[in-house]
Order: sequence, then structure tokens, then C-alpha cells
Amino acid sequence: MNSIFIRVLVYVFLGTVLFSCSNSDDTFLEPEPTEPTTPTAAINDTLIRDIAFGTHPLQTYDLYLPENRSAENTKVIVLVHGGGWQSGDKSSMDPFRELIQKNHPELAVMNVNYVLADEDTPAFPNQFNDIVAAMSHLEENAEQFQIQSSYGMIGTSAGGQLAMLYGFDSQYASKVDMICTIVGPADFTDPSYTDNAELAAPTFRLLLGPDVPMSEEVLRRYSPIFKIDNMAPPTILFYGKSDPLVPVTQAERLKAALDANSIENELSLYEGGHADWQPQNFIDVNVKMNAFIRKHMQ
Repeated sequence: MNSIFIRVLVYVFLGTVLFSCSNSDDTFLEPEPTEPTTPTAAINDTLIRDIAFGTHPLQTYDLYLPENRSAENTKVIVLVHGGGWQSGDKSSMDPFRELIQKNHPELAVMNVNYVLADEDTPAFPNQFNDIVAAMSHLEENAEQFQIQSSYGMIGTSAGGQLAMLYGFDSQYASKVDMICTIVGPADFTDPSYTDNAELAAPTFRLLLGPDVPMSEEVLRRYSPIFKIDNMAPPTILFYGKSDPLVPVTQAERLKAALDANSIENELSLYEGGHADWQPQNFIDVNVKMNAFIRKHMQ
């Protein structure tokens, strides 16, 4: 089990690092759009891929449904991939889905895509709206899928920011039982971002587009910590001490905001940066994440 998890985390972190750029033009090819679908599902164990929640080809999610599920007892883990808001795909989170199936066979798993940012399409508010739309589509079909409208959110890197942005929002927090963020940006007003021109300029241009002037008000809007109140769900945090892309101050500010609102949280800091932790650290992530899921998703 430990060797499997090490392989998974190395694959996820090295393959979909937060600010890694895709050199392939295929990232932004747009095939003919399809209408949103309302799929059917049996009560046996099943995996339904590419369920459409919008008309863009990237507005899809995969859904694993466990055997013997029910609308009263089957909660859902939601996976959100990273890739710097401009690359990545839900397929990179398949190893997480497989681990959850193995360790938590009673849970359903949603693995969501969102429209990627480019020069013409800023990440926000589009990607947050995609997460909202995907979750709404899942909820609308909850009875058909025989699942609860009760969720745990797991996001890596940019996906961690998106998971927190949704899970901390007062409109949705009551349905979120827990959040796990793995090197997810939490506060874009942090001087570690704003005072670092090499990091801030490309990041904020990608997030907001070239036509939106950077201001503290705008940065706060897409910084998850400013959505935290005393109704936020329990949150587990994993960060690198010397991460050049998501500075450790992000973890510190996030924990401080959770503590200030008396929200249960656990922070683990590891030697290394954004993708170069030691194998034993990945084992530690596995143990702690599974325990947190078990505690809050029963």
C-alpha cells in the first residue's frame, strides 16, 4: 500500500505541478460542444466517465459509484486537479480515486474537469463557476445516482485553491464535511506573492486576465482564507517548507484563519518544495488524509 501511494503522489505532483505550463497546443483544442447530459446509474459498482455539466468539452466529470450505495448513506469525495489553472486534467487524479476506492469503499468519488485558462480566458471567475456548476449537476442527479448531497473536497495545487474557494463559501459550506488541500494557494494578498514580481505578474494575469486591474479587493475575492467563517468545514493542509510557487506563508496564513474561526484543522509541513518531498512524507500524507476522511466522512 505504501509503495502504491508513493508512486501515486510522485505521479500527481510531478505530472500536474501547480504552475507547470503545457507546451502542447492540444490543451486548448475545442471539439464540437455537447449538451449537458443526465446519465443513468445502477446500484452496482460502476464508473461513469465524462458526464457533461456544460457545453464546453472540458465541462465534464467522472463519477465512481460504489456497490450497495443509497441516497441516505453514500457520501461523495470530490477531486479537483492542479496544473496552474492553465493545464492538467482529471485523469491525473485517477490514482487518488483508486486509493479512495481501496481505503474507503463506501464512498462515491467525483473527479472534475474545468475550462482551462489561456490568454483569452482568465481562470476567474470561470473556473469557480465551473466547480459550482459541476456540483449543482451532481446534486440535481443525486437521487438517480443514489448518493447524498454531502461532500469531501480534495484538491492539489491550483485544485486545492478551487476546492477551498468552494468549500469555504457560505453558500456551499454546509454540504462540505471536510477539505484536504495539498499545496493549494490560499491568500493572494500575501506579500510573498505581491512583493515577488516574477511570481505575481504571470500568476495574476492568468487568474484575472489582462483587462482586470490588480487590487486588494480583487485578490481577496479569489483568496480562500477570506471566505472562512465559523461554519467552514474541517480542513487538513499539506505544504512544503521551501516551496517557491506556493510559499509556506500560505500554509501559515490559512491555518491562522482557520484557528481564528475555531475550525478544526491539521497542518503538516515537509522539507522540500512543491514536488520534491521525501517518500516518507508521501506515506505521512496518505496516513493522515485517510484518517481525516474516515473521521469526517462516516
